[in-house]
Amino acid sequence: MDSTRALFDGLKATTDALVAAGLASEQAVASSQQAIVSSQQAIRELQRAGAAITTMADAALNAHDEHEDLRETVRRLEGVVIQLSADIRELRDRPSQ
Repeated sequence: MDSTRALFDGLKATTDALVAAGLASEQAVASSQQAIVSSQQAIRELQRAGAAITTMADAALNAHDEHEDLRETVRRLEGVVIQLSADIRELRDRPSQ
């Protein structure tokens, strides 16, 4: 009977250890699932940040293009103003008829 008692005590201890291992495994799975959810959230945030950077880069490129267009327009206007000034001087210098 004593040998049976030791056997049952051993089985009970093994069962208790298996239950504890099962609980620890469930906790590990829950932690893993939370880590996956957190990773997915971080990925979505990175995607949003990437999209925002792309938008800002596009805006910067458009602003650069517009700036170059404005510089070209200013150069043309300067040429027109210089030509008009020369035309006005020429008209002033003409003898009156």
